[in-house]
Amino acid sequence: MPTITLTFTSDPQSTGVQVGDIAYYISNSNISSTGGFDTSSSLNNVVRIGNITGITSSTVLVNSTLNIDLPNQDDFIFFTKDNAVNLKSLIGYYANVKFINDSTDYAELFSVGLDVAESSK
Repeated sequence: MPTITLTFTSDPQSTGVQVGDIAYYISNSNISSTGGFDTSSSLNNVVRIGNITGITSSTVLVNSTLNIDLPNQDDFIFFTKDNAVNLKSLIGYYANVKFINDSTDYAELFSVGLDVAESSK
């Protein structure tokens, strides 16, 4: 399994990337005229690099099991969390929630949602 080293000019840890996340990139040639990336037709131009195995102050180490073209310097690299590992929910019989608005301007809370699942049976 080849290890790919992605080098950055700033600390990648400041983006919240962690070991176990999945690294992707999209080619700079897919930048639209409005400044975003063109994925309107499909996500085929998004390339999965692999699982992140190490992070330093300027590099991210990625294990890649796929035979892919390496990203170029101007390509956009991004990371996703593994849903199987990062799913969280409240555990217990109750939860207290407190909303605080420190602003002196008028504010209105439009909606609050809650997902409940019985887990104690």
